[in-house]
Amino acid sequence: MSLINFIEKFPDELICKEKFREYRGHVGVTCPKYGGKDHYWKKTRDNMYVSHAKQELL
Repeated sequence: MSLINFIEKFPDELICKEKFREYRGHVGVTCPKYGGKDHYWKKTRDNMYVSHAKQELL
């Protein structure tokens, strides 16, 4: 995807973050340290955390 296409598809940070959440929710995530797959979004940090370890995923 070119930069111009990216900007057209994601014109602001809020839309980009929402699409990222949808993608991660659909595809899933695995904790690289513990292998856990349960996660939640922490709104105060606007980031994903692994439920069993309370560890932030980047």
